[in-house]
Amino acid sequence: SNLRLVIKVALRYAGRGLPFMDLVEEGNLGLIRAVEGFDSERGVRFSTYAMFWIRQRIEKALFEQRQPVRMPVNKARRVNLLARTEQNLLQRLGREPTLEEVALELGEEAKEIRALKAYVRQQSSFDQPSSPSSDRHLNEVVEDNSAVDPVEFLHRLAIESLLEQWLQSLDDRTSEVMRRRFGLEGTERETLESVGRAMHLNREAVRQIQIRGLLKLRKLLLREGFSASALLD
Repeated sequence: SNLRLVIKVALRYAGRGLPFMDLVEEGNLGLIRAVEGFDSERGVRFSTYAMFWIRQRIEKALFEQRQPVRMPVNKARRVNLLARTEQNLLQRLGREPTLEEVALELGEEAKEIRALKAYVRQQSSFDQPSSPSSDRHLNEVVEDNSAVDPVEFLHRLAIESLLEQWLQSLDDRTSEVMRRRFGLEGTERETLESVGRAMHLNREAVRQIQIRGLLKLRKLLLREGFSASALLD
């Protein structure tokens, strides 16, 4: 079943900085995104498509624990476009696109795409240890032939310059929930249960506040010309 697929993927990332149930929760969000975006007429197997989104969501959550990265808005827009293009090619081709295929789709030279990816890796500290208790690096943990490119993980970080504006538009309670849940402004990322205990709310109340806050962020991103789907789904 699909739930077994999520658990199977989550087990690969156990012990790397997030509680196992958090990994499953993130994987389920990726599965939901896959269900919403899957198009059987494109000839891609659902399991292949779902695996992409489950891994992406879990690996992005792991990256969110690291030092926030500030990226210039013009560079962020290029990263955003690159991420969307790679996602579209994945669904069209049924596999991870090559560098040359991405460059052709964007109408750029392969060396330009390679340089952008190198910039992303540098900014995301992709060679940091995968967890404080491990000397393994993320580029060792994630297999080259199956991993989502770091561009995917940085989609949230790429628009970080807009987060302050978004947080200021929220009421105090919603702002606190979002800061705690996503580890914003140097705080540690917390689970729904942890936030609920600290704010005297149940898990579902925290989840609903989070959803409302993310809807406001979606509107802000769309207004600024960013794709909200890869960030919020």
